[in-house]
Amino acid sequence: MSQITLEKLSVCEDITDLGTSNESVNRNDGKLHNQGCNRTWNRRYRFGAQFLGLLCAVLLTAIIILYFENKRLQNSRKDLTEQKTEYLHHTNEHEVSYKNLSLEKEQLENSFHQLQVRHNSMVEENILFRSITANLTKEKIQLQTLNSNLVKEKDRFQILSNKLAREINQSETRYNAMADKRDKIQNWYNNMTDEKNQLQILNSNLVEERHKLQSQNDNLTKERNQIHLEMGGLQKALSNFGWKYFKSSLYSISTVKMNWTAGRLHCNESGADLVVINSKEEMIFVHSLISNLGAWLGVTDAENEGVWKWVDGKNLTTSYWIRGQPNNGGIRGNDDCAVIVFKEPPLRSWNDMPCHYISFVICEKSV
Repeated sequence: MSQITLEKLSVCEDITDLGTSNESVNRNDGKLHNQGCNRTWNRRYRFGAQFLGLLCAVLLTAIIILYFENKRLQNSRKDLTEQKTEYLHHTNEHEVSYKNLSLEKEQLENSFHQLQVRHNSMVEENILFRSITANLTKEKIQLQTLNSNLVKEKDRFQILSNKLAREINQSETRYNAMADKRDKIQNWYNNMTDEKNQLQILNSNLVEERHKLQSQNDNLTKERNQIHLEMGGLQKALSNFGWKYFKSSLYSISTVKMNWTAGRLHCNESGADLVVINSKEEMIFVHSLISNLGAWLGVTDAENEGVWKWVDGKNLTTSYWIRGQPNNGGIRGNDDCAVIVFKEPPLRSWNDMPCHYISFVICEKSV
């Protein structure tokens, strides 16, 4: 049975493949063809018909899609044509813009070159600045070292100043002793001059004594000249210490400015006080000390407004105010101290000022 079935199947396959050209086989085995091959052929025919129907449906769908796609492409073509026209228009504008951009590019390249040059210059300046900064740092260290040395030098000078102050005191003591000696010699000289006059009356009778007295007078003259020389040397020494001699008093002017109260304390520290003017000659001398500076005087009306008194307690009797002064013309009406001004004439050089203002100071002490 199985052999018969296989033969039928092979025959059906041959008939299917060969079609009408296998007529001899159909004639020899017509019964087999009618029974087995009809079912196989019908099944394949149905499958082919279904496939053709599906293919037709796919083709119809493809045709519809192609139709709408064609419509869309036509619309796209119109849009592309318009875009092309607009593109050509924009292309012309872009060409102009390109030319402008080319010019701007050249300008930017030139600017970039200039900036590059400036950058290189700034780099060089930066290097120079760093070098200067390093040098300044070194100089700062050197200045700090110098400052330390100056502080040490200041201490040394302070010690020297104290030593000089002691020497000034000693010089003042010697000067006082020499002044006493000078006064004695001056009295002696005056007495000798009187005696000389008396001797001149007796000159005709006392020629030999006159020669003797003349010799003594010459010796006294030499001693007087020597004293004058010593006094000149003393005045020079006092000038070196900032003091000047005038009519039995020493005067000095400060090197820094301060208010009236601080100026008086400054004078007191050196055994002096603010200057007191007792004569026109002294006024002219004090005015010559201030050069182009202004300086405090030892006169004030702080205790009683309008009543001016010297620091030694005496009332002011002779004054040398600038015309229109004193006017108590401060902001608060407190011009209670007086200064001497250089630009005015000596006998018109006083001005009232507030005591808290700062000015130079003239100190005076008697010898």
